[in-house]
Amino acid sequence: MSKQLVVFSLADELYGLDIFDVREVIKDAFIK
Repeated sequence: MSKQLVVFSLADELYGLDIFDVREVIKDAFIK
């Protein structure tokens, strides 16, 4: 499993976000 997929699945479990919301969150995290 790639790190990205791990992050997506963790975020999904922790926050209950769908995959598209998770992508936006990760983009924000990298931009900051």
